[in-house]
Amino acid sequence: FLKTGGNVISTLHIGENKPSSVGLMALFEALENNKTMRSLYLNDTLVYDDSAKALNKMLIKNKTLELLNLGNCGIDDESLAIFKCSLMFNQTLKVRIFLGNKFNKNSF
Repeated sequence: FLKTGGNVISTLHIGENKPSSVGLMALFEALENNKTMRSLYLNDTLVYDDSAKALNKMLIKNKTLELLNLGNCGIDDESLAIFKCSLMFNQTLKVRIFLGNKFNKNSF
């Protein structure tokens, strides 16, 4: 549904729902070319390893997402390094929330 673009969903709140890594990877793949999603709230959802790599890929490809909430997602220095570059080069992402994560503030 999200992948085909046949929707008008602009905001998705899945924070605290604890989706699996596989579920997150499917979501991020669907959002790679999505043209309507503007805000994605993933707060309190573990994002690491393969799901962090999938998030990185999505952030490189997605051209509409403006807000990404990754607060309390268990992001450490290693996970942050996976998608740090995509965050710097994504031109549409205006708001990035990282409160409550485990990475060193000097890593960002």
